[in-house]
Amino acid sequence: MRKKVLLDHTRVGPWVAEKLGACWVPGVTSSIGLVEIAEDGTERIIAGAMFSDFNHASIQVHIAGEQGTNWLTRPFLGFCFKYAFDQAGVSKILSFIGSKNEASFRFCSHLGFKLEARLESAHPDGALLIYSMTRGQCRWLDLPTPKGALYGQE
Repeated sequence: MRKKVLLDHTRVGPWVAEKLGACWVPGVTSSIGLVEIAEDGTERIIAGAMFSDFNHASIQVHIAGEQGTNWLTRPFLGFCFKYAFDQAGVSKILSFIGSKNEASFRFCSHLGFKLEARLESAHPDGALLIYSMTRGQCRWLDLPTPKGALYGQE
């Protein structure tokens, strides 16, 4: 099966929102997905990054992946971070995580996000953890995009 990175706000946004129990607002959020393409041409989304709360200085990212698939690919990560820093032009990417969601804050830390704030009683789980990453902290920007990794590119 082939995998392609897809910039499609209307397909990927609702998928990420459903996976995370988040809110997708048409025309307000931007989304990048990773689709798996079978031999017969059928496609399914296996990962997505939904960007929200853009304010010219920062943007929030929500990332979801389909369990049991190899969705954490370098082209997907590279495209997501290049989108935020290069296309949106922000200086900081934010990720908000409930304090009981250990898998998410381990994942964010693995990607290079740093814990910046802890807001007590600001999340249904208790505290709201705010992770952030600046362009200088991002190790994913210099990854080359292999030919054929982007949707519509052969």
